[in-house]
Amino acid sequence: MALTTQTKCQVVTFDTWHRRLGHTVADTIHEMANKNLVDGLNITGELTMGERCEDYIFGKHSTHLFNDSGY
Repeated sequence: MALTTQTKCQVVTFDTWHRRLGHTVADTIHEMANKNLVDGLNITGELTMGERCEDYIFGKHSTHLFNDSGY
């Protein structure tokens, strides 16, 4: 007896796929989409980032030490 499942494949934006794939570089997502390397990688709209990824920017920030000279 064979069991089957069905899922809904939603078409989402490039930005959403960028976040879903762990903030993957845009060129990698382009390659996956253009070469059909991933089943269900359905992108609506343009294959570009709409705006800069804030999470990526914050992740690249260096940490700053607290100034404890006033204590």
